[in-house]
Amino acid sequence: MAPVTGAISGDYRRAELARFLRSCRERTSPVDSGLLETMPPRRRIRGLRRPEVAQLAGVGLSWYTQLEQGREISLTIDVARSLVGAFSLSSDEEEYLYLLGGLTAPVDKTDQKLRGHRKKQLAEPQKLAQPVLVPETDLTEIQLVIDSFNAGDPIYAISRHWEVLAANSSAEQLLGVRVGTNCLVRMFTEPGRESWYGDPTTAGRLLVARYRQQVARYPYDRSLQDTVTMLKRVPSFLALWERHEVLSLLPETLSYCAGGIAAPVEYRTMGMVLAAYPSVNLALGVPVTR
Repeated sequence: MAPVTGAISGDYRRAELARFLRSCRERTSPVDSGLLETMPPRRRIRGLRRPEVAQLAGVGLSWYTQLEQGREISLTIDVARSLVGAFSLSSDEEEYLYLLGGLTAPVDKTDQKLRGHRKKQLAEPQKLAQPVLVPETDLTEIQLVIDSFNAGDPIYAISRHWEVLAANSSAEQLLGVRVGTNCLVRMFTEPGRESWYGDPTTAGRLLVARYRQQVARYPYDRSLQDTVTMLKRVPSFLALWERHEVLSLLPETLSYCAGGIAAPVEYRTMGMVLAAYPSVNLALGVPVTR
């Protein structure tokens, strides 16, 4: 599917930014933010009011209101930093805010060991203005790379849309990976798929939070947005999507139940990018107990 135009992408990002800001405001307590020492018993709004956010961020109320309404105004780095502080955002949420604002998120030097590759993944604003096309990949060549690994360890290749391009038999048998399918779509639409995860509830939350970041990272790729639109018809997905949780990286370990019935086995997942195919990721799972 062809990428969206700049205008459509800009509308999507502004709308998502507006929804994210409202979610942050509603969940942030004025006590936690330092505006109040205690919550007044008669206060009906448990989160922050717009004037309080404007005060904490040091911006005008009218300007912030327009930002939260998705109006066509630009988010600056200084205001973004102020909003990060006002809402006490995590590093993942901070990155998400910057992506929606078309800004380059800073990388905390103390966090570079775990997230050092994120800086390379974040595009400069001017680069985001260009559509990013998925190249035609040689699936045979990718399969050869996969086959070069230990056959006992599950490994598979996915596109940036989370479509499985290739896999070894261990990935199919131990993780339930299936070539030609979308990992997120299967989780929420295929009966019994959730039983392959040791903790299905947590796995669902993690996948949705990570996919939210993926959509923001590639705002000109309509296929990512279309997947979200389709899955919003599924109540379990919609409930998680509306939580506005964000993850830049999945946890290092996840547990799977082979066949949906075996005892959970915890795998340490290592991600790799093929130099020849930068839009393709290899996911290698190594049992933690080995």
